Amino acid sequence: MKPQECVDVLTNAWDTRLVNENNKRGSWTPKNVYASRVSDCIWQMVLDMVKSDSKPPFGAMSLNRMLFGREVEDFFLRELARAGKEFTPSFELVNQQERVVIKDRKGRVIITGKKDVAVRFEGMKATPPAEVKFGQAVSRIEHADDFKGGRWTKHMPRQLLSYMYAKNEPLGFMFLPKIGGFLPIPFLLEDHLEEMELALANATAAMDLKEEIEANGGTLSTIEPNQIPYCADRTYCPPCDYFNTLCFPPMDYGEGADVLGEEVSDALEIMHINKAARKAYNHAEKVYKSKVKGIPLAMAGRFLVTGKWAKGWENCQEKSHKTRLEQGSWRTKWECVEEPETEESAT
Repeated sequence: MKPQECVDVLTNAWDTRLVNENNKRGSWTPKNVYASRVSDCIWQMVLDMVKSDSKPPFGAMSLNRMLFGREVEDFFLRELARAGKEFTPSFELVNQQERVVIKDRKGRVIITGKKDVAVRFEGMKATPPAEVKFGQAVSRIEHADDFKGGRWTKHMPRQLLSYMYAKNEPLGFMFLPKIGGFLPIPFLLEDHLEEMELALANATAAMDLKEEIEANGGTLSTIEPNQIPYCADRTYCPPCDYFNTLCFPPMDYGEGADVLGEEVSDALEIMHINKAARKAYNHAEKVYKSKVKGIPLAMAGRFLVTGKWAKGWENCQEKSHKTRLEQGSWRTKWECVEEPETEESAT
């Protein structure tokens, strides 16, 4: 086989296995709102409970993201538990995957979930719950308020807040394992009571609509269009699983606008998250290139820089050194002497 054919076989085999394994699990319909799906959109939560089997299956990109998230979470919690035993003051991880239930004033179960873990600190009576989040969406988050700024992160704290509310825990943590280290972000329930009260009100409204639909044989047509509680922020609608299949909110894109799918929205989300980092990298690279051209060996802090003329220029006797610097192609390579990572660039 040709190299590209080999690449295609490897990637297609990987993606196909993920999709097939996911299909074996089948689908299920939740009886109440899941803590991980507490949303600003009441109608989305309703559809989760009455029409979840109508959602399109996860694609290979989403399944890859979830697989790596699970693997990172398992590894991280295992290592954190070991670290807690070896440190003073010590701590231990408890109540992993404990089921949490929230009921409304009618006694109905409206929200359920399984918290990732809780932390029992030495000398501390409370056991704060914690949720582990990993991936591009949280890569630039450093503070609790940063979650509010992203489409994919805005809802994340509500899952943790639900567990804190159910167990009357004043403190909780979002655990963010990152390539450069581990960032625990504290959440105080008293600072987010308004958000939690709105989440409970939305979940209660979703349960009311769900019971009304079930009482009418599970048919959505029994709900009048003007009764449907669409999301107030319509920018969240296009990526939704139910958009333009079971949910048709009034939208204004402008004349002739197309609606693209999950693959494009995922790619754009990654581009958006890394836009600032890319700009900073390009600026730094420009400075770097302007300073190292013509220098075969140098040290800059903890970085080793090497370089050489590209093919066709290395033995050129007719061009002066000044002309070489102005026109010649200089190949550089830098590496951090404390880490194994390398990057190459051409000027």
